[in-house]
Amino acid sequence: MNAKVKELGLTDSHFVNPNGLHDDDHYTSAYDLAMITREALKNEDFNRIIITKRHQLPWVLGEYDRVVYNANTFLKIYEYGDGVKNGYTKQAGNCLVSSATKEDMRLVGVVLNCSDMYNQSAAMMEYGFNNYHTEKLVKAGTVIATLNVSGGKKTTMQVVTEDSISTVMKNGKEPKAVSKINMPEIMVAPVLKGDKVGTVTYTDADGFSQTTNLLASENIWPHTLAGVLKRAWFSIWQVMFVPLGG
Repeated sequence: MNAKVKELGLTDSHFVNPNGLHDDDHYTSAYDLAMITREALKNEDFNRIIITKRHQLPWVLGEYDRVVYNANTFLKIYEYGDGVKNGYTKQAGNCLVSSATKEDMRLVGVVLNCSDMYNQSAAMMEYGFNNYHTEKLVKAGTVIATLNVSGGKKTTMQVVTEDSISTVMKNGKEPKAVSKINMPEIMVAPVLKGDKVGTVTYTDADGFSQTTNLLASENIWPHTLAGVLKRAWFSIWQVMFVPLGG
């Protein structure tokens, strides 16, 4: 965990145990917890687990299976709630990392040492949904740049984004983001459709950056006899194995 928070650029966390029990050298912040959660939400298994309210586990040592219940009341009291984790120690008080999804926007909230953590978290989510919206900066498959290709049947090709990138904006404001392309000036054929040829990073007005890969949009084979034969074999393979409509 300490290595991971350092990788994420977080500076207010230090972990000495995996259970969250009190230790003077075991600490974090609301901001760090939100950033850690944002990273964890990229994992499909994590998302499936945090929204599960009841699960039955086989118990090889007993006659009956064990049933475990999710103690996160936020899932029950807030209609858009889909995570994440509640906790309590005497020193930290009642703490909750929450998440909620409405339409195309997902929010993460953190309250620490909060006696009314569920209702306060729901109020934060309502504020977010009522005052902010999601703005798409770029769609997947968007042509971003032209790549120069050396030694190929063509000398240039278009490159496209692999994923969509969105940002959350306050209502009434226009999205402001700066894009930066990281791509070689020229590549040597062959370059095949779907090959990663670079990245593009969008940085919003708050300094938050998101990156997606840039992919080749077509095949460019070498301008050689071997390249011609390779292209011919590829064309035959497509004819032989392309699914037939019906």
